[in-house]
Amino acid sequence: LQGRVAMQPYQAGGAMLAIPDLRLSGNAAGDISFQSQVLVSGPLAGGRIDGAVVPLKGRYSAQGQLAMDGGCHRVQAQSLAISGYHLSQPQVQLCSAAGRDLLRYDGKGLSGQIIVPSLALQGQSADGSRLQFKAGRSLYDLSAGQFTVDHADVRLIGADAGTSEAPNVPTHFAANQI
Repeated sequence: LQGRVAMQPYQAGGAMLAIPDLRLSGNAAGDISFQSQVLVSGPLAGGRIDGAVVPLKGRYSAQGQLAMDGGCHRVQAQSLAISGYHLSQPQVQLCSAAGRDLLRYDGKGLSGQIIVPSLALQGQSADGSRLQFKAGRSLYDLSAGQFTVDHADVRLIGADAGTSEAPNVPTHFAANQI
């Protein structure tokens, strides 16, 4: 069994969701594999994301287990506005633990580990202040609900940095692990 489905953009309240080409395949046991990209725009945590492209690849078993395939998957967006800062074309690699699913949902609940090997984001506020965020390996353990970030480095640089009124000294936060 094989098929293709397209979900035209659904829009409501300033948000948009679309699945332009969902490919499905099934076997005699009732298991279904799927692959597509999800396109998303809309409100997010007090900010907004526009033009996000999220890969979607996994399987649904006849026993009701849902799993997203392991490996690394790049999530990107045209823009992200959060906490007063605008980030242009942010992207992040979401990876699984070696040889494991990225996430799994079954009768025992949600499990998996989402690993971000490294991250570097830059943004700017409406007043011209700049944000620089870098981090080493980050891990979100879905079963435990724990999130850790290695080698976090955050710099906030005022719009007037480098002038006689405000020397070029950014607000800086760094930690080996959070």
